[in-house]
Amino acid sequence: MAVAPSTPGAVPPDAEGTPASLAIQPSLQEASALARGHNLIPLRHSFIEDCETPVSAFLKLRALAPEEPAFLLESADQGQVGRWSFIGFRPSAVLRWSLGDAGDPYALAAEHVARFTQAPMDEAPPFTGGAVGFFGYDLVRTVEPLGPAGPDPLGLPDMALMLSDALVVHTVTILANADLSSEPDIERAYEAAARTIGEVRCALAGPVPRAGAARPGDRSLPDFTSNMAPERFRAVVQRIVEYIYAGDAFQVVPSQRWSAPVPVEAFSIYRGLRAINPSPYMYFLDFGDFQVAGASPEPLLTVTGRHVSTKPIAGTRSRGASPEEDRQIAAELLGDDKERAEHVMLVDLGRNDLGRVCEYGSVAVDELMAIETYSHVMHIVSSVSGTLRPEVGAMDALRSVLPAGTLSGAPKVRAMQIIDELEPHKRGGYGGAIGYLSYGGDLDTAIHIRTVVVKDGHAHVQAGGGTVADAKPAYEYEESLAKAQAAMRAVALACAQPEWYDSFTYNLVQYLGELGAEIDTVRNDRVGVEELLAARYERCVVSPGPCTPDQAGISLEVVRRMPEAGIPTLGVCLGHQALAQAFGGQVRLNPPVHGKATTIEHDGRTIFRGLSSPLTVGRYHSLVVDPELPDCLEETARGGGVLMGLRHRELPAEGVQFHPESVLTDEGMGLLGNFLEGPSGGHDGAAPPARQAG
Repeated sequence: MAVAPSTPGAVPPDAEGTPASLAIQPSLQEASALARGHNLIPLRHSFIEDCETPVSAFLKLRALAPEEPAFLLESADQGQVGRWSFIGFRPSAVLRWSLGDAGDPYALAAEHVARFTQAPMDEAPPFTGGAVGFFGYDLVRTVEPLGPAGPDPLGLPDMALMLSDALVVHTVTILANADLSSEPDIERAYEAAARTIGEVRCALAGPVPRAGAARPGDRSLPDFTSNMAPERFRAVVQRIVEYIYAGDAFQVVPSQRWSAPVPVEAFSIYRGLRAINPSPYMYFLDFGDFQVAGASPEPLLTVTGRHVSTKPIAGTRSRGASPEEDRQIAAELLGDDKERAEHVMLVDLGRNDLGRVCEYGSVAVDELMAIETYSHVMHIVSSVSGTLRPEVGAMDALRSVLPAGTLSGAPKVRAMQIIDELEPHKRGGYGGAIGYLSYGGDLDTAIHIRTVVVKDGHAHVQAGGGTVADAKPAYEYEESLAKAQAAMRAVALACAQPEWYDSFTYNLVQYLGELGAEIDTVRNDRVGVEELLAARYERCVVSPGPCTPDQAGISLEVVRRMPEAGIPTLGVCLGHQALAQAFGGQVRLNPPVHGKATTIEHDGRTIFRGLSSPLTVGRYHSLVVDPELPDCLEETARGGGVLMGLRHRELPAEGVQFHPESVLTDEGMGLLGNFLEGPSGGHDGAAPPARQAG
């Protein structure tokens, strides 16, 4: 914990080694001037940390208050939006509201944020504090004449928001608001915010905490069960078609929910989701008793000043196997009369929703029926925007559009009444909004789709599709399945492959799997060596990771005992260092080299057999093996003045300092193929690959 600054803008050192001076803006004197017209003064400390990722920063900050709510907001979008990731922890307040509670939830959220008048900040990121969370689908019952909600097995609140005053904005700015509403003395408020900045800076300088994961024996694949049998969902679609022909609606969007028990921490699911389904809106919300992990392609509403926009997405196809097939599918999608009709209806509905709160003549369609592609599907998208009337705020605008027509239908009220009649359960978060309301009154929200809710040891995924007059029940059922696949795969990935401490293990797994290996992956502190030996693996890879070999769980024991049992073992980066240390070598600090290429020379044997020399390889490390090796080890590669490869002279074990799985490594697949094809340790034989322990 950093102590309060003794001079404006500086935080003195503490016993834990916080840097002697943190450059904090504004200074206390400048903050005092700002306090004359504001009760919230944002303090900022910026620094370069290109080795930190949003995931590692989130894990470090959550460890400061593991029992308290926290959030991570990311984007895989391009341009200015995609620049920002926001991490919040230890919120000053958590606001929950459920149907039956007193008051208007939209007004309640607006009032909580409006209590603060935040001072402006030069070159500020788009979010410098405010409310982060979700607004559920069923909030519409406070606005429209719908009946009571159906049975609610999930039991989530209908609105849940964290008020966050301390943020990490990646890459890398620490923000902490001096809150004069709770501490009117500017000097004490400034010092409290500066202490928070010092605490966060110290946490970010530390190692990545160990996050929870399933043990090998717990890693069964999730068995998802829907709340509607296939024949019932198809019957629901058919009933909606009948309602449409009767004149009740133009379109209705039915959905189904799949649930499965999961033995993993929810953040593991989020990491899987961000890896396989990168999207413009990615979020992890941890409210303690439940978590929300999502990767949504669709914004619901964005408000910046008085400019408001929405982006209807409707019309979906699964991706093709090649770019040419993608182009053919996109042309077919845009040429489908049913999909075009459905999409145009929702564009007109979006225009209507914005028309409730916008100035006359300001609502416009900025883009009509473009194709956007994601990991598993492609969509037809349009963009609608307008200018809010002077008396209208962001919460008024959200009230006017929630839920989106793409998740309800048109006319909206009758479509939602039909949904209430035909779906077995209250929707809860699904179809609502997830995002933030800033202290400045701006709003950025995504639609709650492609999202996993984790509660009471179960993961829940919900998806649906628009039904119009010529809808085919079997097709609509398959479309709902297609939309759920990314979220279900993320859950399966988290369950089948426990979360790793390194950012690149997935890349190694992909390469090894492509080469034909059947892989189990385990964490170095979640399993014992005896358990690994009893599993009778034919190969072992000790993968890269943070920290030192001494801090890497059973890694030191694995790289010694697996080869002693005759199991060929390959150490990569940290595994290479562990191999050296396990057999008497020394590991020392080296100037960090991350994301850079180096040319190496190698001996052309075992894992290097048939590879080019010199060979270009990718590096991510700040530790190296001392070149003075014990007699049992021999050098196999060198580059950049560093020992880049070593091999045990008698046992089937060797290591590489570089990353064969990196895009910077020219022949990494060939190196791993050599490892799978023949035992190492000075022997150049061949053996068929079987199950691999990674």
